[in-house]
Amino acid sequence: MKYAVFGVLLFALTTISVAQTSDRYAIAVSEIGNALTQPPAPEGQYNRFLSTLDNIDVVFMPPTRVEVEFPKGYLNCIFPASRETMQEKHTLLESHPLEVTSAYVFTIGEQPQAGLNTESRIAIRRGFTFGGIRQSLPAEYIELDDDVTILQFLTLGRVDAVISYLIDIQGAAERLQIAVPQFQKDRPIHTSREAFVCHDNEVNRSFVEQINQAIREWKMQSQYDLP
Repeated sequence: MKYAVFGVLLFALTTISVAQTSDRYAIAVSEIGNALTQPPAPEGQYNRFLSTLDNIDVVFMPPTRVEVEFPKGYLNCIFPASRETMQEKHTLLESHPLEVTSAYVFTIGEQPQAGLNTESRIAIRRGFTFGGIRQSLPAEYIELDDDVTILQFLTLGRVDAVISYLIDIQGAAERLQIAVPQFQKDRPIHTSREAFVCHDNEVNRSFVEQINQAIREWKMQSQYDLP
Protein backbone atom coordinates (compact mmCIF):
# COMPACT_ATOMS: atom_id res chain seq x y z
CA MET A 1 0.00 0.00 0.00
CA LYS A 2 1.79 3.13 -1.17
CA TYR A 3 -0.97 5.68 -0.54
CA ALA A 4 -1.72 7.48 2.72
CA VAL A 5 -4.84 6.34 4.60
CA PHE A 6 -6.92 8.64 6.79
CA GLY A 7 -10.11 8.52 8.78
CA VAL A 8 -12.29 11.49 7.96
CA LEU A 9 -11.72 13.25 11.30
CA LEU A 10 -7.94 12.86 11.16
CA PHE A 11 -7.89 14.09 7.58
CA ALA A 12 -9.96 17.15 8.44
CA LEU A 13 -7.56 18.03 11.27
CA THR A 14 -4.43 17.87 9.11
CA THR A 15 -3.09 20.76 7.08
CA ILE A 16 -3.42 18.72 3.89
CA SER A 17 -5.52 20.54 1.31
CA VAL A 18 -5.43 18.86 -2.06
CA ALA A 19 -8.54 20.18 -3.74
CA GLN A 20 -6.68 23.21 -5.10
CA THR A 21 -3.34 21.62 -5.99
CA SER A 22 -2.06 18.99 -8.36
CA ASP A 23 0.51 17.73 -5.81
CA ARG A 24 -1.85 15.26 -4.13
CA TYR A 25 -5.39 14.04 -4.62
CA ALA A 26 -7.85 13.18 -1.84
CA ILE A 27 -10.19 10.29 -2.59
CA ALA A 28 -13.08 9.43 -0.27
CA VAL A 29 -13.91 5.74 -0.09
CA SER A 30 -16.18 3.45 1.93
CA GLU A 31 -15.34 -0.08 2.97
CA ILE A 32 -16.70 -2.78 0.64
CA GLY A 33 -16.55 -6.30 2.04
CA ASN A 34 -13.26 -7.86 1.01
CA ALA A 35 -12.82 -5.56 -2.01
CA LEU A 36 -11.92 -2.30 -0.24
CA THR A 37 -10.64 -2.57 3.31
CA GLN A 38 -8.92 -0.57 6.01
CA PRO A 39 -5.75 -1.75 7.75
CA PRO A 40 -5.13 -4.16 9.37
CA ALA A 41 -7.58 -6.16 7.22
CA PRO A 42 -6.05 -7.86 4.16
CA GLU A 43 -6.04 -5.70 1.05
CA GLY A 44 -8.83 -6.20 -1.47
CA GLN A 45 -8.74 -5.78 -5.23
CA TYR A 46 -9.81 -2.13 -5.02
CA ASN A 47 -7.02 -1.42 -2.52
CA ARG A 48 -4.56 -2.95 -4.95
CA PHE A 49 -5.84 -0.76 -7.76
CA LEU A 50 -5.57 2.37 -5.61
CA SER A 51 -1.94 1.42 -5.01
CA THR A 52 -1.28 1.90 -8.73
CA LEU A 53 -2.20 5.61 -8.52
CA ASP A 54 0.40 8.22 -7.63
CA ASN A 55 0.12 11.00 -5.04
CA ILE A 56 -3.22 10.08 -3.49
CA ASP A 57 -4.60 10.26 0.03
CA VAL A 58 -7.40 7.78 0.74
CA VAL A 59 -10.00 8.97 3.24
CA PHE A 60 -12.31 6.30 4.66
CA MET A 61 -15.80 7.40 5.66
CA PRO A 62 -19.33 5.96 5.70
CA PRO A 63 -21.45 6.54 2.56
CA THR A 64 -23.71 8.98 4.41
CA ARG A 65 -20.67 11.03 5.42
CA VAL A 66 -19.41 11.04 1.83
CA GLU A 67 -22.67 12.71 0.78
CA VAL A 68 -22.01 15.48 3.32
CA GLU A 69 -18.28 15.96 2.79
CA PHE A 70 -17.87 15.66 -0.98
CA PRO A 71 -19.82 18.84 -1.87
CA LYS A 72 -17.52 20.85 0.44
CA GLY A 73 -14.81 20.65 -2.21
CA TYR A 74 -11.76 19.57 -0.20
CA LEU A 75 -12.06 16.03 -1.58
CA ASN A 76 -11.04 15.63 -5.20
CA CYS A 77 -12.94 12.41 -5.89
CA ILE A 78 -15.04 9.61 -4.45
CA PHE A 79 -14.73 5.91 -5.28
CA PRO A 80 -16.50 3.70 -6.13
CA ALA A 81 -19.29 5.90 -7.40
CA SER A 82 -21.37 6.91 -10.39
CA ARG A 83 -22.86 10.24 -11.45
CA GLU A 84 -26.09 8.42 -12.29
CA THR A 85 -27.75 9.02 -8.92
CA MET A 86 -26.09 12.36 -8.14
CA GLN A 87 -27.41 15.87 -8.40
CA GLU A 88 -25.48 18.56 -10.27
CA LYS A 89 -24.08 16.01 -12.72
CA HIS A 90 -22.79 18.80 -14.97
CA THR A 91 -20.29 19.83 -12.26
CA LEU A 92 -18.79 16.34 -11.98
CA LEU A 93 -16.38 14.15 -13.92
CA GLU A 94 -16.59 10.37 -14.09
CA SER A 95 -13.78 8.00 -14.96
CA HIS A 96 -14.08 4.75 -16.85
CA PRO A 97 -15.56 2.09 -14.55
CA LEU A 98 -13.12 -0.20 -12.81
CA GLU A 99 -15.94 -2.74 -12.53
CA VAL A 100 -19.67 -2.92 -13.22
CA THR A 101 -21.52 -4.52 -10.31
CA SER A 102 -25.11 -5.61 -9.74
CA ALA A 103 -27.29 -5.49 -6.64
CA TYR A 104 -29.88 -8.13 -5.81
CA VAL A 105 -32.60 -9.02 -3.34
CA PHE A 106 -31.25 -11.78 -1.09
CA THR A 107 -33.51 -14.07 0.91
CA ILE A 108 -33.36 -17.21 3.01
CA GLY A 109 -35.05 -20.10 1.26
CA GLU A 110 -37.01 -19.72 -1.94
CA GLN A 111 -39.00 -16.56 -1.22
CA PRO A 112 -39.11 -14.67 -4.54
CA GLN A 113 -38.74 -10.93 -4.87
CA ALA A 114 -42.36 -10.81 -6.05
CA GLY A 115 -43.43 -12.06 -2.61
CA LEU A 116 -42.18 -8.92 -0.89
CA ASN A 117 -44.68 -6.17 -0.07
CA THR A 118 -45.09 -2.97 1.93
CA GLU A 119 -45.11 -4.96 5.19
CA SER A 120 -41.87 -6.78 4.41
CA ARG A 121 -38.77 -5.84 6.40
CA ILE A 122 -35.73 -5.32 4.17
CA ALA A 123 -32.22 -4.57 5.44
CA ILE A 124 -30.16 -2.15 3.40
CA ARG A 125 -26.84 -0.42 3.93
CA ARG A 126 -27.14 3.09 5.32
CA GLY A 127 -26.71 5.74 2.64
CA PHE A 128 -27.24 3.41 -0.32
CA THR A 129 -30.11 4.13 -2.73
CA PHE A 130 -29.67 1.41 -5.39
CA GLY A 131 -31.22 3.60 -8.05
CA GLY A 132 -34.29 4.54 -6.00
CA ILE A 133 -35.21 1.07 -4.75
CA ARG A 134 -37.48 2.44 -2.02
CA GLN A 135 -39.79 3.82 -4.69
CA SER A 136 -39.75 0.78 -6.98
CA LEU A 137 -40.03 -1.74 -4.12
CA PRO A 138 -41.98 -0.19 -1.21
CA ALA A 139 -41.30 -1.93 2.11
CA GLU A 140 -40.12 -1.27 5.65
CA TYR A 141 -36.42 -0.57 5.19
CA ILE A 142 -33.97 -1.18 8.03
CA GLU A 143 -30.75 0.80 7.51
CA LEU A 144 -27.59 -0.79 8.89
CA ASP A 145 -23.93 0.21 8.82
CA ASP A 146 -22.27 -2.74 7.09
CA ASP A 147 -23.01 -5.87 5.10
CA VAL A 148 -21.90 -8.27 7.82
CA THR A 149 -24.61 -6.88 10.12
CA ILE A 150 -27.10 -6.91 7.25
CA LEU A 151 -26.41 -10.58 6.61
CA GLN A 152 -26.64 -11.40 10.31
CA PHE A 153 -30.09 -9.77 10.46
CA LEU A 154 -31.20 -11.98 7.58
CA THR A 155 -29.85 -15.23 9.01
CA LEU A 156 -31.39 -14.46 12.41
CA GLY A 157 -34.79 -13.85 10.81
CA ARG A 158 -34.96 -10.21 11.88
CA VAL A 159 -35.68 -9.16 8.28
CA ASP A 160 -37.39 -10.85 5.35
CA ALA A 161 -34.77 -9.89 2.79
CA VAL A 162 -31.68 -7.78 2.23
CA ILE A 163 -30.62 -5.67 -0.72
CA SER A 164 -26.94 -5.33 -1.50
CA TYR A 165 -24.32 -5.64 -4.20
CA LEU A 166 -23.30 -9.22 -4.83
CA ILE A 167 -19.61 -8.46 -4.23
CA ASP A 168 -20.47 -7.01 -0.80
CA ILE A 169 -22.64 -9.95 0.25
CA GLN A 170 -20.00 -12.40 -0.93
CA GLY A 171 -17.42 -10.63 1.24
CA ALA A 172 -19.75 -10.58 4.24
CA ALA A 173 -20.63 -14.26 3.81
CA GLU A 174 -16.93 -15.11 3.66
CA ARG A 175 -16.30 -13.26 6.91
CA LEU A 176 -19.20 -15.04 8.60
CA GLN A 177 -18.22 -18.36 7.01
CA ILE A 178 -21.70 -18.98 5.65
CA ALA A 179 -23.17 -19.51 2.20
CA VAL A 180 -24.39 -16.58 0.10
CA PRO A 181 -28.19 -16.34 0.50
CA GLN A 182 -30.62 -17.06 -2.32
CA PHE A 183 -30.93 -14.49 -5.12
CA GLN A 184 -32.14 -14.42 -8.71
CA LYS A 185 -29.02 -13.94 -10.82
CA ASP A 186 -31.01 -12.96 -13.90
CA ARG A 187 -32.96 -10.26 -12.00
CA PRO A 188 -30.60 -7.60 -10.62
CA ILE A 189 -32.48 -4.69 -9.06
CA HIS A 190 -29.70 -2.22 -9.87
CA THR A 191 -26.45 -2.17 -11.83
CA SER A 192 -23.74 0.33 -10.92
CA ARG A 193 -20.55 1.58 -12.54
CA GLU A 194 -17.71 1.38 -10.01
CA ALA A 195 -15.96 4.54 -11.16
CA PHE A 196 -14.21 7.60 -9.75
CA VAL A 197 -16.42 10.69 -9.57
CA CYS A 198 -14.52 13.97 -9.24
CA HIS A 199 -15.27 17.67 -9.12
CA ASP A 200 -14.93 19.14 -12.60
CA ASN A 201 -11.89 21.40 -12.62
CA GLU A 202 -8.58 21.58 -14.46
CA VAL A 203 -6.65 19.68 -11.80
CA ASN A 204 -9.15 16.84 -11.68
CA ARG A 205 -9.50 16.58 -15.46
CA SER A 206 -5.82 15.73 -15.62
CA PHE A 207 -6.21 13.31 -12.71
CA VAL A 208 -9.15 11.51 -14.33
CA GLU A 209 -7.03 11.01 -17.46
CA GLN A 210 -4.40 9.35 -15.24
CA ILE A 211 -7.09 7.18 -13.63
CA ASN A 212 -8.45 6.10 -17.00
CA GLN A 213 -4.98 5.10 -18.17
CA ALA A 214 -4.43 3.15 -14.96
CA ILE A 215 -7.78 1.38 -15.42
CA ARG A 216 -6.88 0.41 -18.99
CA GLU A 217 -3.55 -1.01 -17.83
CA TRP A 218 -5.21 -2.77 -14.87
CA LYS A 219 -7.77 -4.49 -17.08
CA MET A 220 -5.13 -5.48 -19.60
CA GLN A 221 -2.99 -6.98 -16.84
CA SER A 222 -6.04 -8.75 -15.39
CA GLN A 223 -6.56 -10.50 -18.72
CA TYR A 224 -3.00 -11.83 -18.60
CA ASP A 225 -3.50 -12.96 -14.99
CA LEU A 226 -6.50 -15.15 -15.85
CA PRO A 227 -5.76 -18.89 -15.53
